[in-house]
Amino acid sequence: MKNLLRFFLATFVACLFLSGCADKEYTTVVDPTTPGPETSADAIKVGVGKADVTGPSAILAFMGMSDPTQQGKGIGMRQFARAFVFVQGKTKIAYVTCDIGMIFQGVKQAVIERLQSEVDSGWSEENVWLQGTHTHAGPAGSSHYWKYNLAPIGFSQECFDAQVNGIVAAIKDAIADAQQDSGEELSLTTGDLYQCGWNRSPRSYENNPVLEKAHYGEDLAGVDQEGGFESSEETSDFGKYVDGINEHVHLNDGQVRGTGYVNGKRWNNTNKKMTLLRIGDKAMVNWYALHPTSLGSYWRYISGDNKGYAELLWERKFPGMVGAFAQANCGDVSGNIKFGMPAKSDVNADWPHCKEMGQRQFDKALELYTHGKKEKLGRVIDYRHRYIDFSRVVSDSPQKYYNRISDDPNTPWHTVAAATGISTLGASSEDSNTPLIIFREGTTTDNIFTHMAGMDSLGSYGIGPLIDLMSVLELTSSLETIYPGVLSFLPAALDPAYLAGQDPKPIILPDGLGVFPYTDTKTGETSLSPFSPEVLPLQLIRMGELIIVAIPFETTTMAGRRIENVIKTVFNGDKDGDGYGDEDGPIKHVVVAQCSNAYAGYLVTAEEYQLQFYEGGSCHFGPNALKAVQQEIGKLAWEMKTGSHPLHAADPVPRNLNGTAIAQLYPAGVQTPPYDLVPPGQSFGDIVTAPHEEVLDKGKTTDVGTTYLKLQILGALPNRNLMTGSTYITVTTPNGRTYNDSDPETRFQWGYASDMAFPMTSLGTGVSVITIWFDTAGQAASGNYVFTYTAQAKTASGMEWIRKSYTFDPSDPEKQVTVADLP
Repeated sequence: MKNLLRFFLATFVACLFLSGCADKEYTTVVDPTTPGPETSADAIKVGVGKADVTGPSAILAFMGMSDPTQQGKGIGMRQFARAFVFVQGKTKIAYVTCDIGMIFQGVKQAVIERLQSEVDSGWSEENVWLQGTHTHAGPAGSSHYWKYNLAPIGFSQECFDAQVNGIVAAIKDAIADAQQDSGEELSLTTGDLYQCGWNRSPRSYENNPVLEKAHYGEDLAGVDQEGGFESSEETSDFGKYVDGINEHVHLNDGQVRGTGYVNGKRWNNTNKKMTLLRIGDKAMVNWYALHPTSLGSYWRYISGDNKGYAELLWERKFPGMVGAFAQANCGDVSGNIKFGMPAKSDVNADWPHCKEMGQRQFDKALELYTHGKKEKLGRVIDYRHRYIDFSRVVSDSPQKYYNRISDDPNTPWHTVAAATGISTLGASSEDSNTPLIIFREGTTTDNIFTHMAGMDSLGSYGIGPLIDLMSVLELTSSLETIYPGVLSFLPAALDPAYLAGQDPKPIILPDGLGVFPYTDTKTGETSLSPFSPEVLPLQLIRMGELIIVAIPFETTTMAGRRIENVIKTVFNGDKDGDGYGDEDGPIKHVVVAQCSNAYAGYLVTAEEYQLQFYEGGSCHFGPNALKAVQQEIGKLAWEMKTGSHPLHAADPVPRNLNGTAIAQLYPAGVQTPPYDLVPPGQSFGDIVTAPHEEVLDKGKTTDVGTTYLKLQILGALPNRNLMTGSTYITVTTPNGRTYNDSDPETRFQWGYASDMAFPMTSLGTGVSVITIWFDTAGQAASGNYVFTYTAQAKTASGMEWIRKSYTFDPSDPEKQVTVADLP
């Protein structure tokens, strides 16, 4: 992967040049409208469902950190799809939020195909909305686009199928549940949650117009911190980065950072609003903006991260209820500012941070649910959807339906083919420990040669990586061997118009110009695909006074506010002409739901784009990408308001790559041993290390850690059978309660004996050691524990089930364990 990055840097670094930035204000142009129907006599029936979407837990790299070394070693908590189906007369909507990184376009397409063939033809991309919570602790490989399969080294059919099957199962259950429903009351409760998310790129936020920032909170220009921690939360290591590179780029080191208030004034540079939808007494879903990156790039266990933990707390508090903690516009919002960079050497240190951020979201949701003021939503549901080619959006003339930040609302603009900037390789330093350290966030065309680490003083890094000719030749040879002619995009990547359209972004990867040949499995025609998708969906979902804007981008705080403003302006008007939609009107609440229906990087304001921090470097379609979203969302809002349903026959159609080989850069995919092995004279399920206690989870806020019971046994590669809807392990305590691998008290760990310093290393990589961990907090000091292990092993004679139980008392001085076969 580093060779790839060096190659594209060497290719494009000579083609970069400057552009400026102007401070800009709002100008609003809105047509007079006639409201559409606001209520209906029909009751809204709601059904809910939940299903397992956990993919392969071993070997496959995780999605989110783009680190091929972050390979799965087991399960911390299983991942789930939670589905909500709303039916009112002939109108129906399905919403699914999943504990996965993002919904890729192929997954949505496959889900629609399954629903149409297995349920009815009334389900389509228009009325089905799929969203990922954006956890970075789950397996990758479910995209069909080359850029998103770099980390896992190819496409994983197992991961793809796990997501599609789980989502379809959850929707089917919700459809059946809705048919039994007589009509649920939908109500909304909102409130601000502080100390649970901090802006990780505050300088980018500060580059937005002064009047706009003042509209959403106190103008604190020049304050380069996130101040406001309560004294009990003060910490001295904020902003200290291990590599010593980024300290002066983001925040001034040594200052106390927090959120909410600075010197007694509100500083609202993140979206702190939690929007909680209560569905009678049967379900709850809330949207809150917080990156699920509490578990960093050295974490190796599948998990829903802080939002998955909050969901588990909720569903334990309310058994039988489906509780979803969904995502809002968290593009520049991190929970790690409090703790500093995620753990590097001791991965277990991230776990208490995950639990703390999850607990805070749960506590706020519980407060809103039990004590908050309920706003009963009007009896109307509606939706709109269309596809946009974001590589070629142009400004409408005349401008209408949306707000623009511009000196002149009639100044034309356009988007451009996608590109990734050098700042992306610097990584979001607050959330990742694996940046390519020769790069920094904030690298633009005017500072590229002085902004790279080591080039200031030609220190320890030097400039060798930039001109690694062997890397160039190696990459070129491998790509051309697999896909002849794949590098033919190079002339287009040097086009001055393309470079100018992305300025001031120094391009490291021309996403929109890559050309991977593939053969359509239905038509047999051969076409070309870029590195990442350009034809992407926009969708509006309405429930009474609430509108959800479902977009395929990670969206920063201010970018989300501008989208929200579009909706309120179109529906409610702007009577005082200040450029902000009125709060009084048919739409009182707007949620910007990122990572929905597809995925294509970040969405930032034009002003944030100019500084090229991580978010700006990852904004694919240039500085006007947000304007394109505002423009097209405004059109959809207008259609919804007026009740019109244009066919959009001329809209582009996204390519369907399901069933093609395009995602397989390396067709063999993840290599695994052909069989599971055990040492001579031993059997699957035999004990390797007897049960004993160990202390883990010493985070930066505690030195106490967590006491676990630990048992190690001979097992199998878990990818042989994902145990979907079931569990690899259970733990029954002396208190009589049983936990499984979905519970945070357990940890299911897999590893090859050769990687774990066991004496059977000479047997190669076929010997798997399974470690079962259990958090003993709150358990009896003595008494019998029963651990179980269930899995399938692949042997020379076929698939073989392993079903074992292990009964022991940890207080027993003899440490005797009774091993038995499970029925």
